[in-house]
Amino acid sequence: MMDRYRMGAAPRPLDTVIRRLRQLSALSDAELELVRLLGDRRERHTPGEELIVEGEPGGHARSVLSG
Repeated sequence: MMDRYRMGAAPRPLDTVIRRLRQLSALSDAELELVRLLGDRRERHTPGEELIVEGEPGGHARSVLSG
């Protein structure tokens, strides 16, 4: 049963996004680097926290990776 679990570092959140993008289209090294750079500005929020006020401009694009 333990063989299902791999020991080592936990996957980075953007690894899942990159895998999905690769299913949709081939990505160049430059494109992969661009996606990885998105993780440098990661924000954490608590459940129920309002991220964007309805009717107000969002300010910048956001991608929700989990939750």
